[in-house]
Amino acid sequence: MPNKWLFLPIVTGSLAFACTPEQTTTQVNEPKVTSTSTVAMSDSQAIDFTPVATPKSLLLVMRALRPKETLAAAQKLGKLQGGLESLLDKQTKGASSYVDFSEPADLVVAIDPATRDFSDPRMFTGFSIPLKKPFDGLLDLIQKEGDEVREERPGLYRIRSKEMACEIAVPQDRAPRIVCADSTAAFREIGPFMARTLPTQAKPAADVSVVVDFGAVNERLLPLMRSEFDKKLGDIRAGIQSLGVSDPELLDAPSTAARELTSFIEEMSRAELTLAIDADKKQGSARAELFFKENKSWATGVLTKKNSVVSQPPDAFWRMPKDAESAMFGRAADSVEFAGIRRIFKKGVMAGLNFTDLSDADKGALGSLVDSIPSAFGSNWAYATGNVEPLKGGVAKPEAFTPEQAIVEAKNRLRGLVGWALVSGEGDVAQMTTFFKNGSDSYARVLKHFRAEAQKKGRKSSDLDAAPKITFVANPPGLPKGSAALDMSLEIKSENVWNEVHPVRDWDQRKPHPKGRGVKGKLEVRFVAIPTEGGGFIWGLGSDANVLKEKLLATQKSAKPEGQLGVRSELARLRKPANGGGFMSPGHLVRGFAQVDKNDSDSRAVLKVLDGMPHKGEGLLFLTQGGAAGKAPSVSFEMAIDQAWVEDIGSTLPLILRGLR
Repeated sequence: MPNKWLFLPIVTGSLAFACTPEQTTTQVNEPKVTSTSTVAMSDSQAIDFTPVATPKSLLLVMRALRPKETLAAAQKLGKLQGGLESLLDKQTKGASSYVDFSEPADLVVAIDPATRDFSDPRMFTGFSIPLKKPFDGLLDLIQKEGDEVREERPGLYRIRSKEMACEIAVPQDRAPRIVCADSTAAFREIGPFMARTLPTQAKPAADVSVVVDFGAVNERLLPLMRSEFDKKLGDIRAGIQSLGVSDPELLDAPSTAARELTSFIEEMSRAELTLAIDADKKQGSARAELFFKENKSWATGVLTKKNSVVSQPPDAFWRMPKDAESAMFGRAADSVEFAGIRRIFKKGVMAGLNFTDLSDADKGALGSLVDSIPSAFGSNWAYATGNVEPLKGGVAKPEAFTPEQAIVEAKNRLRGLVGWALVSGEGDVAQMTTFFKNGSDSYARVLKHFRAEAQKKGRKSSDLDAAPKITFVANPPGLPKGSAALDMSLEIKSENVWNEVHPVRDWDQRKPHPKGRGVKGKLEVRFVAIPTEGGGFIWGLGSDANVLKEKLLATQKSAKPEGQLGVRSELARLRKPANGGGFMSPGHLVRGFAQVDKNDSDSRAVLKVLDGMPHKGEGLLFLTQGGAAGKAPSVSFEMAIDQAWVEDIGSTLPLILRGLR
């Protein structure tokens, strides 16, 4: 059967949205079909459409449960001329006109039981599409494409194709289905399940349900993974020993990591994903949840232990700057959970330093830097980001671009990429102060060492003069006592950034940098940590020191409430108890990255799409984290899509359809 037939499940699924997460795979304790056919025959040759057991190799099931309603929603949101069903009919040369869009369409993926390499597993893929009666015209279309259609017996058609294995099954009590897989072996494995089991399962009140079952991973791939690890871990340990490492904890680190990874995978049960859209209310949502069978591995514990504590966002979240373009809150894992990792990390760093010619004092300083990495931020954290305005004096007339403008444009690229970001903690600001100070000291020591080495060998150290400069500042002016800053700066020359920031896209049309008119400038990023009233601290980074200071001070309890997130009425939904959550504006994030290279064709294309949206992609997406704790925990993430993004997504549908045409 021609490859274009795959267009049917792809389009049906891509335009479908789901409402609620439900498990869609049902175990049925009946013998597995061994025939390549999707149907079983009794002695009287009657077709048996009773459900079969779910294949143990099953990995993923995606069900588009009501394609007709989904297509109607897309039609309304996209304000499309002509029906989507008509477009599908045209794209499939009339094949989709025989599809029953009122019934579910399914896509199934399984792991080939013959897989012998966990890093490159062989997959079986198949789909099941409901058909209208009569479908004789579809049979004619298939035969015109060069494939043979044979009626095996009433209620069963077999299609002979070089590309796929397919059957059309016609039960008396439900819609006919064309069931295809990418090989005969795949059809034998998943065909009966698609034809006989999925259609009988209860349909959740959703458009699409996606379930990933990790049972097949645990049964088929995990043993292969463990076997491969067993073969390689001995060699890795021997290699570490050959370097002179004798610490038992370092020697055991690779096997410990491998054991934790396989244990985490073994504990995963299934993942569920749903999407929802309401064209009338112009609202949507997405939900993903990962379920575990046990809670013994380190990773499972870190992900789920805090799920038993549900509360409203901390005050630090609502005190974040009002103009934040994204902000999140959550509960941190206990620092004791990472004590072992920190210990092994330091041992690894110190072992690596033994291969350098750094002095003992320098090695000790680097060890102190590792020790001072903040480890305890308390139970609650909050995070916020935003943009900074570009500097004036950048591009005016492209044909009259100047070295001064090149420096300004280079700075604006950095400002657009970095912006500002703040993170709250419940510990002592002295943690961050010590970390900043040790970082500055360690950097200066290493740089001094390299300069001395260059002089010993008679080499110029001018390259090191161009290295970034890092400066520690205690109690920066205008900030609360006990604050600290770490300034990073890099000197640039207009000659070096000329081509990168030049507004003329065509290289041949650019004028060269004026001779003898070089201009110098600095790219600067500042890190700051300040204490907050009543305990705790806020630390942040920014590409404009003054803007960063303004944002940090706005988070203080004594700051004006009208400058904080708490006054934004559209964030009221985040006041409900949750494990974590927040909001983000993807359009702002994408624009920041696209500004790094405005001349890049992909960046221009992305900006053009955003600019063409009614809300420029600047609407909010609301995120909520949840889940369950206990012996069989879970972790979930839900995203709510408000009207602005629903309308923006709808506005891109005509563009997508033009691409499909």
